Amino acid sequence: MRIGFAGSRFLPPGTASDLIAPVVASLLRRGTRIATGCAVGADAAALSACLNAGGAGALRVFAAFGVAGAGAWRGSAVAPVAAAAAAGATVHWLAGGDLRVPLHGRLAQRSAALVRAVACAGGGGLVAFPAAACPTGLVPAATWRSSGSGTWSSLALAAGLGLPVVVFPLDWSPDLLPPWPGSAWSTAGAGVWAGGWRFSPAVQQALF
Repeated sequence: MRIGFAGSRFLPPGTASDLIAPVVASLLRRGTRIATGCAVGADAAALSACLNAGGAGALRVFAAFGVAGAGAWRGSAVAPVAAAAAAGATVHWLAGGDLRVPLHGRLAQRSAALVRAVACAGGGGLVAFPAAACPTGLVPAATWRSSGSGTWSSLALAAGLGLPVVVFPLDWSPDLLPPWPGSAWSTAGAGVWAGGWRFSPAVQQALF
Protein backbone atom coordinates (compact mmCIF):
# COMPACT_ATOMS: atom_id res chain seq x y z
CA MET A 1 0.00 0.00 0.00
CA ARG A 2 1.15 3.52 -0.75
CA ILE A 3 -0.20 6.63 0.96
CA GLY A 4 0.27 10.06 -0.57
CA PHE A 5 0.77 13.25 1.41
CA ALA A 6 -0.24 16.78 0.45
CA GLY A 7 -0.88 20.04 2.20
CA SER A 8 -0.20 23.70 2.68
CA ARG A 9 3.20 25.30 2.24
CA PHE A 10 2.44 27.36 5.36
CA LEU A 11 1.97 25.26 8.49
CA PRO A 12 0.97 26.43 11.98
CA PRO A 13 3.78 26.05 14.53
CA GLY A 14 4.26 22.49 15.69
CA THR A 15 2.32 20.89 12.84
CA ALA A 16 5.34 19.15 11.32
CA SER A 17 6.63 17.60 14.55
CA ASP A 18 3.39 17.09 16.49
CA LEU A 19 1.03 16.02 13.69
CA ILE A 20 2.65 15.09 10.38
CA ALA A 21 5.67 13.20 11.75
CA PRO A 22 3.61 10.89 14.02
CA VAL A 23 1.19 10.10 11.16
CA VAL A 24 4.08 9.24 8.83
CA ALA A 25 5.77 7.10 11.51
CA SER A 26 2.56 5.19 12.21
CA LEU A 27 2.20 4.31 8.53
CA LEU A 28 5.82 3.23 8.18
CA ARG A 29 5.42 0.88 11.14
CA ARG A 30 2.65 -0.85 9.17
CA GLY A 31 4.93 -1.30 6.18
CA THR A 32 3.17 1.42 4.19
CA ARG A 33 5.06 3.21 1.42
CA ILE A 34 4.93 7.01 1.31
CA ALA A 35 4.62 9.44 -1.60
CA THR A 36 4.93 13.20 -1.35
CA GLY A 37 5.56 16.32 -3.39
CA CYS A 38 8.42 18.78 -3.48
CA ALA A 39 7.21 21.95 -1.74
CA VAL A 40 8.07 23.48 1.59
CA GLY A 41 5.49 22.99 4.33
CA ALA A 42 3.53 19.72 4.43
CA ASP A 43 5.47 18.04 1.62
CA ALA A 44 8.83 18.74 3.23
CA ALA A 45 7.52 17.75 6.66
CA ALA A 46 6.30 14.36 5.40
CA LEU A 47 9.54 13.80 3.50
CA SER A 48 11.73 14.68 6.49
CA ALA A 49 9.61 12.56 8.83
CA CYS A 50 10.05 9.59 6.52
CA LEU A 51 13.83 10.03 6.42
CA ASN A 52 14.07 10.58 10.18
CA ALA A 53 12.18 7.33 10.74
CA GLY A 54 14.59 5.42 8.51
CA GLY A 55 12.04 5.08 5.73
CA ALA A 56 14.00 6.38 2.75
CA GLY A 57 13.53 3.10 0.90
CA ALA A 58 9.74 3.44 1.27
CA LEU A 59 9.65 7.01 -0.05
CA ARG A 60 8.81 8.34 -3.51
CA VAL A 61 9.09 12.08 -4.13
CA PHE A 62 7.42 13.82 -7.07
CA ALA A 63 9.40 16.93 -7.92
CA ALA A 64 8.27 19.71 -10.25
CA PHE A 65 11.92 20.70 -10.66
CA GLY A 66 14.99 18.89 -11.93
CA VAL A 67 18.21 17.64 -10.40
CA ALA A 68 20.09 20.41 -8.54
CA GLY A 69 16.88 22.47 -8.42
CA ALA A 70 16.57 23.31 -12.10
CA GLY A 71 13.20 25.01 -12.51
CA ALA A 72 12.58 25.36 -8.77
CA TRP A 73 10.84 28.36 -7.23
CA ARG A 74 10.76 29.98 -3.78
CA GLY A 75 8.24 27.43 -2.52
CA SER A 76 10.36 24.45 -3.54
CA ALA A 77 12.00 22.21 -0.94
CA VAL A 78 15.17 21.74 -3.00
CA ALA A 79 17.50 20.77 -0.15
CA PRO A 80 15.11 18.24 1.49
CA VAL A 81 14.40 16.59 -1.86
CA ALA A 82 18.13 16.36 -2.59
CA ALA A 83 18.65 14.83 0.87
CA ALA A 84 15.94 12.27 0.13
CA ALA A 85 17.60 11.31 -3.15
CA ALA A 86 20.97 10.96 -1.41
CA ALA A 87 19.40 8.76 1.27
CA GLY A 88 18.02 6.33 -1.29
CA ALA A 89 14.48 7.58 -1.86
CA THR A 90 13.03 7.37 -5.36
CA VAL A 91 12.74 10.89 -6.79
CA HIS A 92 10.77 11.58 -9.96
CA TRP A 93 12.47 14.70 -11.27
CA LEU A 94 10.34 17.01 -13.45
CA ALA A 95 7.32 14.83 -12.65
CA GLY A 96 5.05 17.55 -14.02
CA GLY A 97 6.80 17.90 -17.37
CA ASP A 98 10.02 19.40 -18.64
CA LEU A 99 11.12 22.99 -18.16
CA ARG A 100 9.24 24.11 -21.26
CA VAL A 101 6.03 23.62 -19.27
CA PRO A 102 5.13 26.78 -17.28
CA LEU A 103 5.64 26.45 -13.52
CA HIS A 104 1.91 26.46 -12.70
CA GLY A 105 1.37 23.62 -15.14
CA ARG A 106 4.34 21.64 -13.82
CA LEU A 107 3.08 21.95 -10.26
CA ALA A 108 -0.44 20.83 -11.18
CA GLN A 109 0.76 17.93 -13.30
CA ARG A 110 3.25 16.92 -10.60
CA SER A 111 0.41 16.71 -8.07
CA ALA A 112 -1.75 14.72 -10.48
CA ALA A 113 1.15 12.33 -11.14
CA LEU A 114 1.53 11.71 -7.41
CA VAL A 115 -2.17 10.94 -6.92
CA ARG A 116 -2.32 8.66 -9.96
CA ALA A 117 0.80 6.79 -8.81
CA VAL A 118 -0.90 6.12 -5.47
CA ALA A 119 -4.03 4.92 -7.27
CA CYS A 120 -1.98 2.60 -9.51
CA ALA A 121 0.01 1.12 -6.62
CA GLY A 122 -2.66 -1.39 -5.75
CA GLY A 123 -4.46 0.59 -3.09
CA GLY A 124 -3.79 3.38 -0.68
CA GLY A 125 -5.12 6.85 -0.16
CA LEU A 126 -4.22 10.49 0.34
CA VAL A 127 -3.58 12.31 3.63
CA ALA A 128 -3.73 16.08 3.46
CA PHE A 129 -3.12 19.07 5.73
CA PRO A 130 -4.92 22.02 4.11
CA ALA A 131 -4.62 25.49 5.61
CA ALA A 132 -8.05 26.52 4.32
CA ALA A 133 -11.41 24.89 3.62
CA CYS A 134 -12.33 23.48 0.22
CA PRO A 135 -13.23 26.05 -2.46
CA THR A 136 -16.95 26.16 -3.14
CA GLY A 137 -18.08 23.89 -5.94
CA LEU A 138 -15.05 21.60 -6.09
CA VAL A 139 -16.23 17.98 -6.27
CA PRO A 140 -14.45 14.63 -6.74
CA ALA A 141 -13.40 14.03 -10.33
CA ALA A 142 -11.38 11.39 -12.13
CA THR A 143 -9.60 14.11 -14.11
CA TRP A 144 -7.51 16.96 -12.81
CA ARG A 145 -9.43 20.15 -12.06
CA SER A 146 -7.47 23.05 -10.66
CA SER A 147 -9.38 24.91 -7.96
CA GLY A 148 -6.73 27.42 -7.03
CA SER A 149 -5.81 25.13 -4.15
CA GLY A 150 -3.35 22.42 -5.09
CA THR A 151 -4.16 20.45 -1.93
CA TRP A 152 -7.91 20.36 -2.52
CA SER A 153 -7.47 19.67 -6.23
CA SER A 154 -5.37 16.64 -5.27
CA LEU A 155 -8.01 15.51 -2.78
CA ALA A 156 -10.77 15.83 -5.38
CA LEU A 157 -8.73 13.86 -7.91
CA ALA A 158 -7.98 11.13 -5.36
CA ALA A 159 -11.63 10.78 -4.36
CA GLY A 160 -12.66 10.77 -8.02
CA LEU A 161 -10.29 7.85 -8.59
CA GLY A 162 -11.91 5.92 -5.74
CA LEU A 163 -9.22 6.54 -3.12
CA PRO A 164 -10.15 7.28 0.49
CA VAL A 165 -8.78 10.57 1.76
CA VAL A 166 -8.05 11.89 5.24
CA VAL A 167 -8.03 15.63 5.91
CA PHE A 168 -6.50 17.30 8.96
CA PRO A 169 -8.00 20.82 9.09
CA LEU A 170 -5.37 23.38 10.04
CA ASP A 171 -6.95 26.28 11.93
CA TRP A 172 -10.39 25.89 10.32
CA SER A 173 -13.53 24.11 11.44
CA PRO A 174 -14.41 20.57 10.27
CA ASP A 175 -17.92 21.98 9.81
CA LEU A 176 -16.50 23.46 6.58
CA LEU A 177 -15.60 20.08 5.07
CA PRO A 178 -17.19 19.88 1.61
CA PRO A 179 -20.55 18.04 1.25
CA TRP A 180 -19.22 15.70 -1.42
CA PRO A 181 -21.74 13.22 -2.82
CA GLY A 182 -21.52 9.47 -2.35
CA SER A 183 -20.43 9.28 1.27
CA ALA A 184 -20.05 11.32 4.44
CA TRP A 185 -17.08 12.55 6.40
CA SER A 186 -16.27 10.62 9.56
CA THR A 187 -13.56 10.83 12.18
CA ALA A 188 -10.36 9.16 11.02
CA GLY A 189 -9.61 7.34 14.26
CA ALA A 190 -7.81 7.65 17.56
CA GLY A 191 -4.22 8.34 18.54
CA VAL A 192 -2.26 10.10 15.81
CA TRP A 193 -5.39 10.07 13.63
CA ALA A 194 -7.46 12.04 16.12
CA GLY A 195 -8.35 15.34 14.50
CA GLY A 196 -8.37 13.82 11.03
CA TRP A 197 -11.52 13.40 8.93
CA ARG A 198 -11.99 10.58 6.42
CA PHE A 199 -13.98 10.58 3.20
CA SER A 200 -14.38 7.16 1.61
CA PRO A 201 -15.83 7.22 -1.93
CA ALA A 202 -18.55 4.74 -2.80
CA VAL A 203 -16.04 2.87 -5.01
CA GLN A 204 -12.99 2.33 -2.83
CA GLN A 205 -9.60 0.98 -3.77
CA ALA A 206 -8.30 0.63 -0.22
CA LEU A 207 -8.79 1.73 3.34
CA PHE A 208 -6.38 3.24 5.86
